Amino acid sequence: MNIAPRAKVDDGLFDVITLNVSSARDYFGMLRIYKGEHLGMDFVESARAKRIVATSEERVLIDMDGEQPGQLPATFEIVPLAIYLKTGPEGINAE
Repeated sequence: MNIAPRAKVDDGLFDVITLNVSSARDYFGMLRIYKGEHLGMDFVESARAKRIVATSEERVLIDMDGEQPGQLPATFEIVPLAIYLKTGPEGINAE
């Protein structure tokens, strides 16, 4: 999946993508996520942030890359230079 096709690992910002699916048409439109072609669709909102605070009145479990580290409320922040990324000759996005 290419949920945040404009995201950069070194710009210090989260790319936050929200899907507000309300119809079968929207649901099938979500298939465009696999190619990163969903931005700009009616049911997709995007934003950029240095800090994200997520809350809910209901119990919401957090899923991060297939792991479940806890539940809401949660705060997420970018920590500059917290991890080292080995790059190829073309830079971070080298294939």
